[in-house]
Amino acid sequence: MIKCLSIITCEKYSWQHRSEKSFGVAVLEAGACGNPVIVSNVGGLPEVVKNGKTGFIVEKENPDALADVLEKLILDPDLRTEMGNNERNKDIKEFSCEESVDKMLSVYNDIIMH
Repeated sequence: MIKCLSIITCEKYSWQHRSEKSFGVAVLEAGACGNPVIVSNVGGLPEVVKNGKTGFIVEKENPDALADVLEKLILDPDLRTEMGNNERNKDIKEFSCEESVDKMLSVYNDIIMH
């Protein structure tokens, strides 16, 4: 489903705009499907994307910046593939079930100990 939805913006992209979301779950889902992602620099979205490696971070409500990075990705299929693979690998490593459980247990242990 994400792969199909990301085509709506422009082949293999996901972009969150005007959003003040605290965390980009949709970005993680798109990235887990091997899509490079473009986010605006609001909320927690920039924490999910490694700018220039797994996707791009653009200024909020800046259509020129968005157009520039879309053009880069449209014109360079190797860059799209590389960034998509980087995003997928990062998401699998940093947000696997095991990693998430370990992080939560660490938080709980810190709370209990203090």
